[in-house]
Amino acid sequence: MEIDQILNSLEDQLSLKTKQINSISGGDINQAFKIQCEDGSKFFVKANIRGIKGMFEAEAKGLELLSAQFGEVITPRVLGFSDWFLALEYLNGDPFSDASWAELGEKLAVLHLNFSNRFGLEFSNFIGSNPQPNRWSDNWGEFFYLDRLMFQVENLGSDSLKDLLESKRDKIIELLSEHHPKPSLVHGDLWSGNIHLCSGCTYLIDPAIYYADREVDLAMSELFGGFPSIFYQSYFELFPKCSGYEKRKNIYNLYHILNHASLFGGAYQGQSIQMLNDI
Repeated sequence: MEIDQILNSLEDQLSLKTKQINSISGGDINQAFKIQCEDGSKFFVKANIRGIKGMFEAEAKGLELLSAQFGEVITPRVLGFSDWFLALEYLNGDPFSDASWAELGEKLAVLHLNFSNRFGLEFSNFIGSNPQPNRWSDNWGEFFYLDRLMFQVENLGSDSLKDLLESKRDKIIELLSEHHPKPSLVHGDLWSGNIHLCSGCTYLIDPAIYYADREVDLAMSELFGGFPSIFYQSYFELFPKCSGYEKRKNIYNLYHILNHASLFGGAYQGQSIQMLNDI
């Protein structure tokens, strides 16, 4: 479906009278737009010309679950979705301050206090445009090995990478399970591009939620340059760092590097091999 058709479909579904549509840059997977309506309301819209089945529905469910579990609004309101678009509350962007980074650290720790008795989730979702399978599991190490790492490696279709991962199976499962993590609700894709400051409130966007070792969010936050130190200070005041985190961090971030190898190619597959060799 062409972009014009998608936007027309959105107008029909939400009964909008559009005044102005502006393209917004920055996304790798979807096209983004700011829509201003004749009544003065504004919407943020993500559109995908491939119409990936279930992607925007899963994102909408993830945003709503994050907000409901946290107890206050930390995600933009979902206004409508289809396989072709996701319409959200429009948020103005503000620069981050030390205070807002500290608040985010505290909010993330509180989010991680939402526990389940099992790992996984009742519905599958996406990491970028790649599927992220979920199920319920009592074994964290096995879940992450099979449903995160092995799923990505099989998606890449590299026999040599699969053989290398299989050779590390027992060590990975042992390293991830030895500190007996509780299943915490996590954002799942926590890098700087997926947080947003608006009118003094920090919002989380583009989630890939599930119940996991809470360290998966901390690890991802460090992958592409990291957050300011005050964020981690604030977080660790409520949730002190556990012994062995540095080893587990590299395994957790291997998942995202494998996903990038699948999405973007380039040097990410070589980086994945190096990370596996370092385990």
